[in-house]
Amino acid sequence: MAKVGLKEVPVTFTYEDEGGTEFTAKTTIYLEIETAEGVDAEGKPNIVITNVNQSPDAPNAGARVDVSFDIENKSKLDISDVKISLPAATGTAAFAPLSSEPYYYIDSIKGGKNVKVSMSFMAGEAIPEGTNSLTLQYSFVANGKTYTGDSATLYVLNVQNSGVGSSKPKLIISNNTTTPEELKAGSTFDFEFDIKNTHSSIDARNIKVVVNQADNIFSVDNGSNTFYISKIPAGETVKNTLKLRVKSDAVTKAYPLEITMDYDYEGAEANPTTGQIGETTKETINLQAVENSRPVVDNIAVGSWDGAFVNQATTLTFDFYNMGKSPLNNVRASVSGDFTLSTGENLYIGNVEAGGQEMGEMEVIPAIEGQAKGVLTVIFEDSTGQEVTLTKDFEGTIQGAYMPDPGTDPIPDGGVIDVAKSPILPVWLFIIIQCVVLVAGIVGARKIKIGLYKKKLRKLEEAE
Repeated sequence: MAKVGLKEVPVTFTYEDEGGTEFTAKTTIYLEIETAEGVDAEGKPNIVITNVNQSPDAPNAGARVDVSFDIENKSKLDISDVKISLPAATGTAAFAPLSSEPYYYIDSIKGGKNVKVSMSFMAGEAIPEGTNSLTLQYSFVANGKTYTGDSATLYVLNVQNSGVGSSKPKLIISNNTTTPEELKAGSTFDFEFDIKNTHSSIDARNIKVVVNQADNIFSVDNGSNTFYISKIPAGETVKNTLKLRVKSDAVTKAYPLEITMDYDYEGAEANPTTGQIGETTKETINLQAVENSRPVVDNIAVGSWDGAFVNQATTLTFDFYNMGKSPLNNVRASVSGDFTLSTGENLYIGNVEAGGQEMGEMEVIPAIEGQAKGVLTVIFEDSTGQEVTLTKDFEGTIQGAYMPDPGTDPIPDGGVIDVAKSPILPVWLFIIIQCVVLVAGIVGARKIKIGLYKKKLRKLEEAE
């Protein structure tokens, strides 16, 4: 929270001479405080809004428009309690929020990260055609200080307002919702949308509605993507519901869903070129699909080759797989239960690319002997920037620590104690036997030597 500029740091030296007399000297050190990356001179983080999108591309007066954007923390400081709101919406020419909540809330945004925000508004009945501005206010907390009063202006393009004074009816998609709101890859959802006839006196008849997504990211789960409505009276609205399925390998992003409406009305004349009677209008609505991140934790192992002992640090290894289509960021792991991490609170793994694998290895301390149970928790940020928590139970066989009896020597390294053997014979008897064996050996050797000498003499006598 230091402010930019030259700062004085007073320094005091205290010392003694040979005689023990104490002296004190004072001086001043000057430090230049510069602006940190992404932080202004007052220490306030730089927050920007990027990647603004609207749905539909050409919103109509009196109809719903969805605006999505990324709110990005350009600094290295974490911010929290982010609140985004529409400060004022009065009159029929303004955008009004569809939610009754006073603001859109984000718990936290880490330094250098962004979070995607989607907000829905209703365009006023008398809103001008073309480009209209939408001003949002936001506040946040950084380093314990609350920053308020910041605003951002978003622009809604191609606003249409042709319902007043027209000689033919106009059909628009006045509202749309999805249930559930998060459209996970491989899941089904209900898409509800309202078709409104904006004309004040002419009915729309023989209406053919086709719902289509070019890349087949959203497809009708059961039945046809085409249906018919006999009539929508002037100024009236008809509600429709389709059950759609999200493609299983969809990547997180907004996909355009096209709704085409063919209709006629009383007094409609044939088109001289095509011969078609009536009108065709097309609305494009962007729906945000969320990838199925598909993280997998496997091969959890406790202890090394020599086993694991209670209250002694040992290794815990595991494999983390990213089987999704997008990278998983800031992956970190921790343990709980009968195990504690010996260093810090988390093991930081980092980013794991799509289809990638990382082996985690941490040093843990078992708290109990026998079959110890633990929980491995892996936390990461998915493709939307939101934190996801994955847990998996594991067990490990833990050996007890050696506790020597009082007054005895501890077990030497290796856990083996040499035990002295009892003698087979008394020492005095063993010495006597050794002496007898020695005497017998001497006598036997002398007898053999004399016999050999006599044999040699006989041979000499026979030779003479």
